[in-house]
Amino acid sequence: MLRWTWALLCLGVGLLALCADGARADVDLPPPVIRRVDHIQAEMEELRALVQAQSAKIEELERRTGVTPVASPPAPPCPPCPPRYDPKEFATPCPAPAPPGPGDPCVCPESLGPCDPALVAGYDRQFYVRSRSGRFKAMFGLYTQARWTWNHREKELKGEDRDTTDWEMVRTRIFAEAEYTKYFYLHFRFNVAGDGSTDLIVSYIQIKPREGLHFRIGRQFIALTREDWMYPQDVMTMDFSAHDSLFGIGTSNAIQMRRTWNHDRLWACFSDGAFGGGRGFGDQSQGEWALTSRYEHQFWTEDWSIWDDLVGRRNRPRGLLFGCAAHYQEGGSESQTRWGVLGTADLSYNWDGGQAMVWASYVRGDSREEGEVDYYGITAQAGQFVTCTIQLYGRFEYVNPGSREGDLQD
Repeated sequence: MLRWTWALLCLGVGLLALCADGARADVDLPPPVIRRVDHIQAEMEELRALVQAQSAKIEELERRTGVTPVASPPAPPCPPCPPRYDPKEFATPCPAPAPPGPGDPCVCPESLGPCDPALVAGYDRQFYVRSRSGRFKAMFGLYTQARWTWNHREKELKGEDRDTTDWEMVRTRIFAEAEYTKYFYLHFRFNVAGDGSTDLIVSYIQIKPREGLHFRIGRQFIALTREDWMYPQDVMTMDFSAHDSLFGIGTSNAIQMRRTWNHDRLWACFSDGAFGGGRGFGDQSQGEWALTSRYEHQFWTEDWSIWDDLVGRRNRPRGLLFGCAAHYQEGGSESQTRWGVLGTADLSYNWDGGQAMVWASYVRGDSREEGEVDYYGITAQAGQFVTCTIQLYGRFEYVNPGSREGDLQD
C-alpha cells in the first residue's frame, strides 16, 4: 500500500516538473522568475531522489519479511456508560466517570455499586422520605393558625357588648403527599377545627398520562373560583374572603381533568355536588351530581406557577390572567335546593412581589322553601411585599343578597 503511495507521489512530482519546463519554454520570462523556476526544479529533483530512496527501502523490507506494512487504524472511542440508576425528578445525578486513558480498556463502573443520591430522608420546607433511585418520594407536614380578634360595633346589640375580644385556634392542617415517578401523585389533608372536630378534606390520586394532561380522582377542591381551591397559606392573611365563604363550593368527591398549554388551561369535572356550607346551594352529602368547567388564559408569560397562590411572592415574572367558570348542580331528595347554577369570572395581575385580583360571582337556584333565589357579589384585593416577609394588602367586598336578603341578614 505504501509503495503505491510513493508511486503516486513520484508521478505528481514529475507532472509538476513538466509544467515548470513547459512554462519556461513557451513564455519569455524575466530573469527573476527564471531563477525562481530553476530553484523549484532543483527542489523537485531532491524530492524525486528522496522518493526513490524510500521506495527502495520499502521494496527491500517486503523482500526480507514478505509482509506489506499497513498503517493501523486509530482505536474507536469508548461508548458512553449507562446510568447506574434511573435519575428522576428528586434524584441527585451520579458524577460522570473519568474517561479511560490511552490503552485502557472500556469498562463501565458497574462494580462500584449504586450511586447514593444525597440524603434519603430530610427536611426541605417539609419532611420527606425518598428512595435512593428517586422514583418515590413521600412528604409530611403540619401547620396551625392561632388568632386573636377584637371587634367594635357602632350599634350595641341586645345581649352583647359593643367591644368583644376572642382567642381561638382557627385551624390545624396535617397533610401527607406521595409521588411515584412524575406520573402518579397522592394527596391527603386533614383539618382539625378550633372545636377539636376532624375532617378529611382532601384525599385523591392524580394520574399524569402525558405532559400537560392530569386526572384527579377522589375527594378534592373543584376549579371554580381561584380562591376556592387555594390552601390557607396561599391566600392573604391566611383567611378566606366573605366572597369565598358565600360562593365557594368546597371539596367534592369527583373526577377532574386538567389540560394545560403554554397560555391556556382548561378544567372539566364531574362530582357529587358542592359543599356550599348549608347556604341553600346544596350539601355534597345531599347532592345528586354536578358538572363544573373552568377556562384560563394568561398573557406575557408561560409560567403557570405564578398563579399557584394569591399572595404574589417575590422573584416571579409579570403576568396577566383571565379566568371564567360555570357550575350546574342537581339536588338530592333532602337537599334544600332542587338545582343551582353558579357562574364566576376573574382577572388577576402578578408582578415581582405583588398580585392583584378582581372577581365576581352569581348564583341562581330553585329552593324548596323559597322558590327561585339569586344573589351575586364582587371582590377586589391587592398585596405588595415591602420586605422579604412583610406584606401590605387591602381587600374590598360587596355582596348583593338579591332575593335572599333575609337569610343573609340573619
